[in-house]
Amino acid sequence: MLDSNPAAYYDHLKFISRQKVADSFIKRFRKTGGPHSWDIVTLSSVKKNALDFARIEWPKHYSNAPNFNGFPIGWPEIYHKFSYRPSFFDLAIWQHIAGEDVLQGLCIGRPSRGKTHLTINWIERSFAPNYFRGGILLPTLACAYEYARLLGCRRVLIKNPIDSDIYEKYGFTPFSLRGACGTYLGKELEHG
Repeated sequence: MLDSNPAAYYDHLKFISRQKVADSFIKRFRKTGGPHSWDIVTLSSVKKNALDFARIEWPKHYSNAPNFNGFPIGWPEIYHKFSYRPSFFDLAIWQHIAGEDVLQGLCIGRPSRGKTHLTINWIERSFAPNYFRGGILLPTLACAYEYARLLGCRRVLIKNPIDSDIYEKYGFTPFSLRGACGTYLGKELEHG
């Protein structure tokens, strides 16, 4: 299947990873009575509707974000830089609020050529008043871990994190990547 249609193969792996994470979160929060109704959250690929939402709606709320006024390039440009590789990692987090789907987060990255690691290059959340209270980081990292495992990667990396302390809470530590520019944090994956 990989030889005949690599895009479909990797899309299927991303779908499996998102579905596994969604099922896990729904099960956990139904059992513990967690803060969210995960059945109104959708984890999907980044499509035109997400890129348009991020380009049009998100900048309206950047004034709500301390020390953040958006990235130097927009999400359509970011997506274009990564989507040429069928194995790239992408995630859009949508939440159904008051009858509308609201984009709560976007993430994009790519695996190394040898599939030893998956790097998260860009991640952003909504700063609108109805932002996702539990945060997008936990489902984003969970999807990255699952996709990386399916690819056979040994670790997940975060490139140029805005706040390293946030990722350190999830087990990430400084990581040196030979020949690469930028700052990296890494977390080794357990395969089992």
